[in-house]
Amino acid sequence: MPVFALFFPVEVAIGLTAIVHFLNGLFKVGLVGRNADRKVVLYFGIPAALAALVGAAVLALQSTLTFDRNTNYLLLASATVSAFIGAFLGNRLLKKITMDAVRWIVSIMLIVISVLLGAGII
Repeated sequence: MPVFALFFPVEVAIGLTAIVHFLNGLFKVGLVGRNADRKVVLYFGIPAALAALVGAAVLALQSTLTFDRNTNYLLLASATVSAFIGAFLGNRLLKKITMDAVRWIVSIMLIVISVLLGAGII
C-alpha cells in the first residue's frame, strides 16, 4: 500500500492494494495450492478467507474507490503483474529463507525508500 499511496489518495491506494492482494492470493493458490496441508487449510485458510470477505465488504461500504478515466490502469496492472512475478520467482528460486533474512531485506528496503522520500527523489 505505501507505494500506491505515493501515486493515489490513501482511500484509493487502499482499494487498489486490496485488488492486487486478492489477485495475487488467487495466483498463489493456483501456484502452490496442490501442496497445501489440508488440515492447515481447514483450520486457518477457511477462517482467514471468511474474515477477508468480511473485511472486503466493510471496505466496500466505506470505499470511495471509483474507476474512471483518471484511474491509472497501467500502474494497477504493473503492480499486479509484479506481484505475480514475485510470487512465481519466490516459489521457484527461494526454497528456504529464514525470517531473519526477510527482516534484514525488508529493513534495508524501508531505509532506502525513506531516504529517497526524504531526499525528494520519489
